[in-house]
Amino acid sequence: MWRMVLASGLLLASLALAGCSGAKDLEDFRQVKPGMTAEQVRQLLGEPDKMQAASGVAGVWEYHGRNWYGAQDSTLTVTLLGGRVMLATLTSPVGK
Repeated sequence: MWRMVLASGLLLASLALAGCSGAKDLEDFRQVKPGMTAEQVRQLLGEPDKMQAASGVAGVWEYHGRNWYGAQDSTLTVTLLGGRVMLATLTSPVGK
């Protein structure tokens, strides 16, 4: 009985932590389209995991998605120019 209680507690704790991590999924990533503003992307996905400035008006943002057990599952690379999405490239493991 105590094993069942412990397992349930661990499951609930891991789900709570996953919910707090701001992890994104493929459906969130697929909503990013060329022409969106940088602010629209931030509202949808939050702050990027990685940001690279290419110049004063251009940059590349990277977001990492997580699967249900917390491992990296997909990456969205957003290329911005003049504060708008020029290109959104989604990569994920084969079979996803």
